[in-house]
Amino acid sequence: MCAYDGTLFRIRFHDTDHSGRVYFANYLKWMDDDITEFFRSKGITFPDTQITLVNSESVEGTFVIGEFGCRIHAPSRFDDVIRVRSKVAELRTKVLRFESEVLDANTERKLASGSITYIWVKGESSAPIPEQILRCLS
Repeated sequence: MCAYDGTLFRIRFHDTDHSGRVYFANYLKWMDDDITEFFRSKGITFPDTQITLVNSESVEGTFVIGEFGCRIHAPSRFDDVIRVRSKVAELRTKVLRFESEVLDANTERKLASGSITYIWVKGESSAPIPEQILRCLS
């Protein structure tokens, strides 16, 4: 496992809209990417669509996004460097909700904030989050 201090991204031209600001959907993409890195730092990876590895142990099932939201506080633009930091905000039997912040990597100014709620599924149905994952998240 590795230390987690968020994920750095450099804003590329194709991340922006016609006004030169970041296109809104990219904030959610970066939050989701950062949460993947958060999981990785805890020893949790997703090598297959229905298999999750927890410290190299195979667990049947995966997380899917059930809900997301984002608020933009200040614009970010082409070539800016941002840091996304996510934390577990809520953990229920089948549900895991993260809150994320997007910050200017140089000034730490908040650019956006949001949340993503994941649901644990096995096959086509929701299921309780496995104990192995709960231990890694506590």
